[in-house]
Amino acid sequence: MQTETSQMLVVSLPMVLILGWAVAVFLAAYGAWKRNPSLMGLGLGAVGGMTLVTPLAWDLYATTRPDLFTIGSGDLLILAFLAFLGGGVLATGVALPSLRHSPAAKR
Repeated sequence: MQTETSQMLVVSLPMVLILGWAVAVFLAAYGAWKRNPSLMGLGLGAVGGMTLVTPLAWDLYATTRPDLFTIGSGDLLILAFLAFLGGGVLATGVALPSLRHSPAAKR
């Protein structure tokens, strides 16, 4: 007779967020240091994405534990502002490589 065993992997949310921020900042800094617009744009896009993901993931995690945190209207306004800010940085990062090679940049 064979018995089944199951294993569960537990990942810490703060460590995942810290790793994401470290990769994003490294890509942006390395792209700026090497003067590579594609790499810097990828890094800025990752920074913008992490700006969007970090507060949203933390608030969703906190609201799953009712004894820890309740979300209010002020929290939603902060999330909206950070989403606006992160979206702007993300759009800048995505547009940066194409702006570098535009005809207006050659003047």
